[in-house]
Amino acid sequence: MRERRFANASQPTEFLDFESREVRRFVRDVVPDHASPRERAVRLFHAVRDGVRYDLEDVDLSRRGLRASAVLRRGRGMCVHKAVLYAAVLRAVGVPSRLVLTDVRNHQSSPRLRAILGGDVLHYHCLTSMWLDGRWIKALTGVRPGDLSPVRHHPAGL
Repeated sequence: MRERRFANASQPTEFLDFESREVRRFVRDVVPDHASPRERAVRLFHAVRDGVRYDLEDVDLSRRGLRASAVLRRGRGMCVHKAVLYAAVLRAVGVPSRLVLTDVRNHQSSPRLRAILGGDVLHYHCLTSMWLDGRWIKALTGVRPGDLSPVRHHPAGL
């Protein structure tokens, strides 16, 4: 249910374009009609995390490239692309969501990644926060198990 207090976390935006044909089709293919909000969030988490390839090198950071529908068309992106897509599909199924930007220290980063970042801190790392079960829960959809490091990212609290 989209409560008034979550209006800003429930509406489509330029980037969270969940009313687009691509996003609607993605949600329809992943989430059964009878699923609970929690089950919808978990199914969509896995579909975004595992179905969109994490890519740091060939990314489109244009306004158009950062739309959820564009992420689906490309099938790849970095943390911000995947977080945008996850926030959009959550909103599409009635789960309020928002983007979170944070700095992350990666102690397991490769020398190549450290050279790109200028150290082991990834500034403006993006993740998704959702309102579920009466609280805000953060979820990292960026990296699939085995993509970059042995660290596994799971939706917190799910």
